[in-house]
Amino acid sequence: MRFRIKPECIDAALADFRDAGVEPDRIEARPEEGEVAVEFHRLTYDDAAKLVRAFNPEYSAIIGVIGGPPFED
Repeated sequence: MRFRIKPECIDAALADFRDAGVEPDRIEARPEEGEVAVEFHRLTYDDAAKLVRAFNPEYSAIIGVIGGPPFED
């Protein structure tokens, strides 16, 4: 699962994800695109649900799911 976060919101987003108990696998600044990509790999359904509940839509309007099936353990 990839979240595309506004750079000015990245600290708050990471704090929310960590409060939910799920650590990102990759964080990549993309200044040319005006975003920071935060990726979580090999999520369980429970962890994916925690991330969705923790995500504040004001951080970004885009949520992209990569790979498939995205929530395999």
